[in-house]
Amino acid sequence: MDIRTIIQAGIDSLKSNLNKDEEALEQTNTAINDAPSAMQSGSDTTRYQLSAVAKNQGQMMEKLQKAISTLESFLTKAPQSQSESIGECSIVSLKIDGKLGNYVILPCDDIGGIEIQEGDKSFLLMSSNSPMAIALKGKMVNDDFLLTIGKKEKRVQILGLE
Repeated sequence: MDIRTIIQAGIDSLKSNLNKDEEALEQTNTAINDAPSAMQSGSDTTRYQLSAVAKNQGQMMEKLQKAISTLESFLTKAPQSQSESIGECSIVSLKIDGKLGNYVILPCDDIGGIEIQEGDKSFLLMSSNSPMAIALKGKMVNDDFLLTIGKKEKRVQILGLE
């Protein structure tokens, strides 16, 4: 699997999420404008609450735009081949507590949890600063370790690098 193809699929997914968020923000702003004013209802609670929602939506959109920008600039610098140890841009197959999965470590904050489908495989994108990515850094195929996040402990087996 080509890392550039996966990065582009991640960018496309983020752009799709951004478009949905833009539509939601537009609906929220319409609701703010349509809400009764303090003069009409004796309270401005609805407008205040909706403004807080709009602010959060705007912050999420900023994070998505930053992630898209980071990935687009990184797309041209992505390595042509995998190294023997795990690092940024690694495509890695893991067994976590008995569950198999394919993961891609990308140098981008706030990208974790996005799942993309490429061919017959699905890949979960993770930020290089996530606890899992930090624990994987420098490890190799067939390494096996325990990962502790909070009070939870997970057994991680590295099955392969693509």
